[in-house]
Amino acid sequence: VAAQPDSPSKWTNETFHAAIISLYKRYNVTEKLHIVPSLVERFHGVEHQLIERIHNRYGTQKPQQPDDESCDADEPVDPVDTRPEAYATLVTSDFYAQGAMILGTSIQRWELRARQRDPSRPRRRLVAIMPSHLVAAEQSALSLRVTGYDDIVSVPEWVCPRPSAALLTANHSVAAVPAENAAAYSDDEWRFESTCAKLYLFNLTQYKTILYLDADTLLMTEAATTLFDRAPSLTPQRPLAAASAINPPTQFNAGVLLVRPTRSIFKALQAAVRNGSLSSGVTYDGGDQGILNAMFSDWWAWDAPHRLSNLFNCPQDLTAHKNKAGFRLYEEEGNGTVAIMHFLGDVKPWQSDRQLHTEPLRPYHKMYFLTNLATRELLVMKMAAGRQTGRMPPPPTAAEIAQALAAARLEVAAARREEGAEDDGVRDLE
Repeated sequence: VAAQPDSPSKWTNETFHAAIISLYKRYNVTEKLHIVPSLVERFHGVEHQLIERIHNRYGTQKPQQPDDESCDADEPVDPVDTRPEAYATLVTSDFYAQGAMILGTSIQRWELRARQRDPSRPRRRLVAIMPSHLVAAEQSALSLRVTGYDDIVSVPEWVCPRPSAALLTANHSVAAVPAENAAAYSDDEWRFESTCAKLYLFNLTQYKTILYLDADTLLMTEAATTLFDRAPSLTPQRPLAAASAINPPTQFNAGVLLVRPTRSIFKALQAAVRNGSLSSGVTYDGGDQGILNAMFSDWWAWDAPHRLSNLFNCPQDLTAHKNKAGFRLYEEEGNGTVAIMHFLGDVKPWQSDRQLHTEPLRPYHKMYFLTNLATRELLVMKMAAGRQTGRMPPPPTAAEIAQALAAARLEVAAARREEGAEDDGVRDLE
């Protein structure tokens, strides 16, 4: 069927899926195989256009040899780089899928507003990186698609090297672990075990630049969308920009990363973790953050565009008493609010329907709560649309997001009235 793109035969999702896989394998374009499901959905009804596009792009090229390192290019062969920019997050469980949906709503909200100001700007894609077993379970992947995620990238599970409790305690990654509990902690409670899947970011060369955000972050203002302006400064040797960790400040926090996907870096990370040169014995936390900091150990000496202000990755523990003055400085830098809040900690904000925090953090939890309610409204709205049409609904529009936010505000106001409190006195970040 793939050899006859104009065939009058009736396409089904199964035959179309098989045809695209056949074509990509025919031209040895194996790195595209993971996006086939999203292509099948996007080209429903105009399948021949995608078939023709693949033939035109790859059919006249010399077939790549997957085992030939010289053919494993980091950059596209096109003289003009037409690859899209993207936002991405890592979803390692159904639990974090909840945070990813709320994050996605905040991204779409501010991206749509920015594009209203500049309609000529290309649309950036929304990407979720998920282990293959979670994609196969379908529920989380479906919810993410319905709420606006364009691409679900299925990756093999990559377990981070498990450090000893003694190493973690020595490097201040966790509180001191009693000796009698050390073995149990090391064996059963390694919380960064699944985060090495984040390293697949560097292999997603179908995107020109990726702004990666942990699932427990939230975009607070449109300023976050300007991070892509730093993309021209990224190089294959210095392929990322990040904000410093609070402790130690000479390391960067991997919760927000502007990344230039570079396959040679990805292979180097794979090899280093595999042979142990970047294993938990020489990284300060044993997770993805420690591995990336070990790989890019001179990050602090790079040019200014590679070092982000904590305005763009503000951990909520920065609001603790001893750091409160510094937090206020970042708010002033952002004209009253940080651009991206990082809700670090064991308890995540989507786990509660109440806002229990005090100033200066409470306005940010208030914004998160509102975005959470809006995301639920969007999920109901888009699922209903999908049931009516029998197809995957398109990404939310600016009007739909505005409608969901308005419904969320009404819900919050009604709840406050029931509690007998018209105004909680907390400043509104909106």
